[in-house]
Amino acid sequence: MDDKAIRSALIRYRVLAWLVGLLLITLVFVAMPMKYLFDNELLMAPVAITHGYGYMLYLVVAFDLARRVEWPLWPNMALLLLAGTIPVGSFYAEHRARRSVMELLDRRAADVESEPVSSSS
Repeated sequence: MDDKAIRSALIRYRVLAWLVGLLLITLVFVAMPMKYLFDNELLMAPVAITHGYGYMLYLVVAFDLARRVEWPLWPNMALLLLAGTIPVGSFYAEHRARRSVMELLDRRAADVESEPVSSSS
């Protein structure tokens, strides 16, 4: 897989990981307490629905990233996909995924630079 496609997949993943993480924190720590403690459902439906659709997109882009960098199904891909269900889990997974992908890209760049140049006559 070419590096540009991997970088694009990483950017898409990072954006969705942050979006899903912020929505889940808002849902768990703001909307649900408002509903169950104060009987106010103002934020519950919009935040829950937005998080649900965002999580579906997160699954797609996380799977795409994992496929492009050829991570095994277990544990890398499975944990990456589940991270959006745990408050702050997506932030941790995003950090680990970014670091892992950047290390992979750096190794690939170093391999390309160290390859001997063959001259064709």
